Amino acid sequence: MEYKEPEALQSSDKLNCSSIDTSGKSNFTKTQESTNDLLYCDLKSAYTNNSNLINTKKINVKTYKNIDDYEIDRNDISYQLTPQQIKAAQLKKKQEDYLEQQRLSRISERDSIQEQHYNRMHQKMLGNTS
Repeated sequence: MEYKEPEALQSSDKLNCSSIDTSGKSNFTKTQESTNDLLYCDLKSAYTNNSNLINTKKINVKTYKNIDDYEIDRNDISYQLTPQQIKAAQLKKKQEDYLEQQRLSRISERDSIQEQHYNRMHQKMLGNTS
């Protein structure tokens, strides 16, 4: 089982999106035209076209008779990270720390500029022309 940590999405008015034109279309699936495109699949196509579904013959799906069986299975999960997972987590932490330092640096720089501007305007309002 591969687990990928959830990542926050940045909300912005610069998101690449498209409007759906409903005139004469029977399938609204959007394929990848460039690397920044938002992809989506027509709901009808997703449920009728088997190529979009998971092949259950290739995946071992466990079934449980009751909640106790499920809990027993869950208790057997190992939470020990592999060396690759530890390295990836450390690398991700380093990158997050670096990005946070950059963000704090930009905020500090902006605060300094605003403070200087405020001090100049304050001096002008007091009548000091220096």
